[in-house]
Amino acid sequence: MPQVRRLYLSDYQDIDPHSGLVWQLLKLISARDVQETITVAQQLPQTSENLSADTLNLIETVLAYRLPHLSLEEIHAMLNLYELNEVRLEDTQFYKDVARIEGEKARREWLARGMEKGMKKGVKQGMQQGLQKGVEQGIQKGVKQGVQKAKAEALLTLITQKYGAPAEAIKTQINSATVEELDIWIQRILTAESLEALLG
Repeated sequence: MPQVRRLYLSDYQDIDPHSGLVWQLLKLISARDVQETITVAQQLPQTSENLSADTLNLIETVLAYRLPHLSLEEIHAMLNLYELNEVRLEDTQFYKDVARIEGEKARREWLARGMEKGMKKGVKQGMQQGLQKGVEQGIQKGVKQGVQKAKAEALLTLITQKYGAPAEAIKTQINSATVEELDIWIQRILTAESLEALLG
């Protein structure tokens, strides 16, 4: 797991095993709660002569993880380590880990925002194109229906004048006919002797 990091005390060989610091570090790492962590931390050696930069790095990292509500300055104040100016926050492993995690988090958020923005833009463009296409198709359909209705009315007028008022079935047939059928019947009405001959 990326959250788990092994720490080997053998990497801190400058610690004198007889000084009790190793035991105190183990107690610090295994402290059960915040109060015990603070108590153990305050018992650690409190001068730069007793602690190397690597050991301070380890202590700060452990305390930063165990006491996340404290800032690095508060941890230094608790340990009386303000005089250790050579230990910078940017040099601690904890800071590097946090920077890496935050960088990855920021990258994921940026990627998610980019994808969301791209999807919104794509949806908007798709809707605009769909709307435009729908409007164009609607206009074409409306024009076609208008032409069909006008021709059907014209043919019914001609039929009424030539053959008399048509039955409802004939009106329904003409009103539901295609423009092409209506064109044929309009041309045929000049020569057709009967309504059956016209529509047959």
